[in-house]
Amino acid sequence: MLEVSVNGERATIAPAQVLEQAMQEWGFDPNDMLVIAVNQTFVPRDRWADTEVKAADKIDILQPIVGG
Repeated sequence: MLEVSVNGERATIAPAQVLEQAMQEWGFDPNDMLVIAVNQTFVPRDRWADTEVKAADKIDILQPIVGG
């Protein structure tokens, strides 16, 4: 298992997972309006399926808030 940080909390995943698989495992829906950064670098949506999650990555998954 790999240990990473997701939104400031420790999480684990199986090795050799891409970002899209991992976020589903953590309960996020890739169809939702989300913004993801890995190690403080923005990852475009079209790269989620080919961005491999590595041990000690710091992943921030944010959902924009709309309001007035």
